[in-house]
Amino acid sequence: MPFDAITLVQIYNAAANEGDFERAASVFAADARLRDHALERVYVGRDEIRRSAAGWGDSWPTTMYIVDLHANEHGYAYTWRMDGTATGPLVEFGLDGSGQRWTLRGASSGHLAGRAIAEHRSYWNLAELLSQFSRPSNDRFRRRRSGRE
Repeated sequence: MPFDAITLVQIYNAAANEGDFERAASVFAADARLRDHALERVYVGRDEIRRSAAGWGDSWPTTMYIVDLHANEHGYAYTWRMDGTATGPLVEFGLDGSGQRWTLRGASSGHLAGRAIAEHRSYWNLAELLSQFSRPSNDRFRRRRSGRE
């Protein structure tokens, strides 16, 4: 498997766009960490990383476009845009499968260990995503997130 940072990021994004979450997770080290700062979650290991990606992809088919990618032998950073359709429920947000289209922008960075991604960090704006959906779903998510539900 190629191991330069640009190739690893391209494989990860292409596989996720194709719904091949096993292949997407394969570019990560066995004990890699994926940090989703918007959701305040850390996924550890290929299995958790695969399940995290599949959770979005199974309910909300998406296409991620890499806008600007910079890398060296130690790591990478890129900005991205993700377009999707809410075809099934995304329970953690209190959103249903309305069929609504959405767009999200963010940035990711990471570093390599050997021939794999050791840590990947994603930064995006949760409010930007939620603002594209109906108000009641947003309120339900905010109450659940704050512990008031």
